[in-house]
Amino acid sequence: GNFYITFLLAGLMELPAQLFTPIFLRYIGRRKLYAMFMIITALSCVAVIPAQSSWLRVLFALVSKYGISTSWNVLTIHGSEIYPTVIRNTGMGVASVVARIGSISAPFMGNLYPPLIGTAIVKPFVSPYLKNIFCREVLPVLCVFKNTTLVCDSHEL
Repeated sequence: GNFYITFLLAGLMELPAQLFTPIFLRYIGRRKLYAMFMIITALSCVAVIPAQSSWLRVLFALVSKYGISTSWNVLTIHGSEIYPTVIRNTGMGVASVVARIGSISAPFMGNLYPPLIGTAIVKPFVSPYLKNIFCREVLPVLCVFKNTTLVCDSHEL
């Protein structure tokens, strides 16, 4: 299709995403709405690949644009509610920095030597030092909301 019309339609998909998100939040809830629109986004992104006609590809791309815009709206509300009040700004800031680093480095991941990709993915989970930090620092924060006790490496947290 026409590049300019498609770009205009992609921009216009923000309008219903912004308008309908509060209504959906009221009746569906945060977690279900986020999951539902992430699934819609994933399915429509995958559906773009086998689509033969250009209008069908544009339609699936617009559905995925609407889904990801709505998901982002829900995530900004729900994400800030996950953190305790005293660390809310720090938590959202750190999450934003990590997300930006990931989006900056994502285009270069295909240039890495393939064994390095596997090592980079597995190594943080295998390293005892990082495992100890994760067990002592991250897991207790995650379990505050469930009032549970964790056992990690024979240490009760």
